Amino acid sequence: MRNLFILLAAVVLTVNVCANQTLPRTYCGCTLGQTVYKDVIAKDTLLPESVGVPWGLAITKDVCVYVGDFVVEDHHFSILTMNFYKDTLYKMEFRDEEINNDIMALNRTFIKKYKEKYSSFEKWLSGENKDEDFFVTCSKTDSILGVSIIGSKHSLQLTLSFVRLADEELKAEFASIFSSAKFGPNYDEKNKVTSIAGVRFGETRQNTINAFKQRGTFLKNEDKITYFSNISFGGSLFSTAIFYFQDDSRRYDKVLTAAKFEKNFYEWRKEEALMIYDAVVSRFKEKYTNCIVLKDEPDHKTMVCGMIDDNYADGKMPPIIVSFELGISRGGDKFYYVTVSYFEMRMTNAAADDI
Repeated sequence: MRNLFILLAAVVLTVNVCANQTLPRTYCGCTLGQTVYKDVIAKDTLLPESVGVPWGLAITKDVCVYVGDFVVEDHHFSILTMNFYKDTLYKMEFRDEEINNDIMALNRTFIKKYKEKYSSFEKWLSGENKDEDFFVTCSKTDSILGVSIIGSKHSLQLTLSFVRLADEELKAEFASIFSSAKFGPNYDEKNKVTSIAGVRFGETRQNTINAFKQRGTFLKNEDKITYFSNISFGGSLFSTAIFYFQDDSRRYDKVLTAAKFEKNFYEWRKEEALMIYDAVVSRFKEKYTNCIVLKDEPDHKTMVCGMIDDNYADGKMPPIIVSFELGISRGGDKFYYVTVSYFEMRMTNAAADDI
């Protein structure tokens, strides 16, 4: 009887430990959801887990970008971007870039070990657990922290987000702009976003694929995500596009609910990137009367538009976001990214209940 009691106690203890298990929150001496901005800036010996002393490539009140040698899960990353909201660290993005070297095998090994080490945790992003010839990904969450890893032939990116603060920051950025009174162009039915490139939201997955095959190259379906490359949109050619689908119980099929287009440029092609950004923004301004510029900085521009809807992001975000942003690679090399997203929050909340 005593042995049976010990065995049962051990089982209960194991279950409780697993139930309370969480993903690591502290990286390079900083804790997500806890470390504050002034402490990061004040430390001369910032990020003690880095190899050597990192140097700040870009420092603002909300974002700090460092170049150095940062070790996470035994992997050496060269760029660290830290994002703050309400003075608190809510996102850390580690990136390694090897333009001239194929690091796919190394990335695949890193992600495989990460998956095995944290196998008890659920996926954070829908479709973010794949291993293909040119892409390998992984995502994990304990409902408080979200982790996303993306590896390709020449880069590896590890993003850690304190989910609650990340969601608050995104919603607050838009809530500060739009009035609580539901009138004006932001609530005009003429600005309602019902389709993308002629394909209506709510269209079936197969019909969506067939339509966009006329614009680009279909790559594959992965869970609720469909991937395209070299796709024509907004009068420009984008490198990649992803379409997000959710199950519609009334139609017994997956239907289109979100989409995202992206194109990247080397730093010396900045003018070309700006031309594409400006061209896309101009086209949206022709269609929607509530286009608002959120940021207009030399290396960071954002425009939003479309009717505000209580059924999307609690009515605190517009459905369309167009952005032009500087990205950093290994050794300080810079790239510009032009991105167009429709209902992007539906993708970030991919684990939510289906419609």
